[in-house]
Amino acid sequence: MSVKVKIGLIIGAVMVTVAFFFTIVSGISELYASPADPDRAMTGEVIEYRVLYAKEIVEIKHMLFGVIPIYSERFYITTNEDGANSLAVRADEKWFEENFTPDGLAIAPVQISALIKSASSKRGLNLVSVNEKLGDSVRVDTGQYADAEYISEATLKIISGILLVMAVITCIVMIILVSNGIMRKNGAGVYAMSIAAIIQLAAFIIILLAI
Repeated sequence: MSVKVKIGLIIGAVMVTVAFFFTIVSGISELYASPADPDRAMTGEVIEYRVLYAKEIVEIKHMLFGVIPIYSERFYITTNEDGANSLAVRADEKWFEENFTPDGLAIAPVQISALIKSASSKRGLNLVSVNEKLGDSVRVDTGQYADAEYISEATLKIISGILLVMAVITCIVMIILVSNGIMRKNGAGVYAMSIAAIIQLAAFIIILLAI
């Protein structure tokens, strides 16, 4: 086995390890995050509370190559049932339309389950600016937000990690088979495995852009 092949295998192994921890392990840890008191919740913990009021404060539009719109994320300022706490919550537009009046009042108390995340981890989310616009009447914690869509995002993380691992493994197997003379370098098998790896990698990138 040549030095170049060995280096390629080492790089592939490193990529698999990184993908495993930053996508699969991260996604699983979010799915099984510990529950916490909404008043004292820390990043990485899940809260449950009832919302009586919600108002959209931020919409983040995601573009492919800066041109093609992919999807939008919406953040709402929410107030719990005792009116003492306000929290920025990431939720979809349908959630708001189904549970609140146009003025933001809950049709009935809305129970949400959300994962606390750092606001600095979300590109395009500036809660300091949001507080400036809201004035002194209502303010949100500028350091964190609650993600009510964390289950679907964590699931996508796991799927993306699996796809990347599969793509790398496909490439490693192909390299080993070619280097050992089991497959011809320009044979149909190599082309098939290359296409499979490209599809898996493309799917990984698309999912990664969506989260």
